[in-house]
Amino acid sequence: MILQNVPLEYCHSNILPSLIQNIGSFSFDCRKEISLIYAILLRRKIGTREPTIDYLNKNPHIIHLLCDGYNQPEAAVFVGSMLRESLKHESLASILLDYKNFFSFFKYVQMQNFDIASDAFSNFRVN
Repeated sequence: MILQNVPLEYCHSNILPSLIQNIGSFSFDCRKEISLIYAILLRRKIGTREPTIDYLNKNPHIIHLLCDGYNQPEAAVFVGSMLRESLKHESLASILLDYKNFFSFFKYVQMQNFDIASDAFSNFRVN
């Protein structure tokens, strides 16, 4: 994998929360790239370790930021994609289920904007 030898600076610099919080202010292509990088980081393994999963488990507020990202219409589809990637990991899914705003998903699936509503609903179908 390309990122095999990249140091874990993204963990030490807290760049993931900053990117997620400000994703709506980036261009469309940049939002796409951020969600792609996030997915790549989630799949990254060093031996048997999954450093990004470990980092997210220690920093559950990042998963919470993804959930709350549906409040930004211009970023909702991208944070939804990132959240779906996260939900493929049981430990990260449990963080979302324990989140006090988890039930806001039921509000998101009923939004007037079809793209946001269908994206939010698709998180319930993640394997």
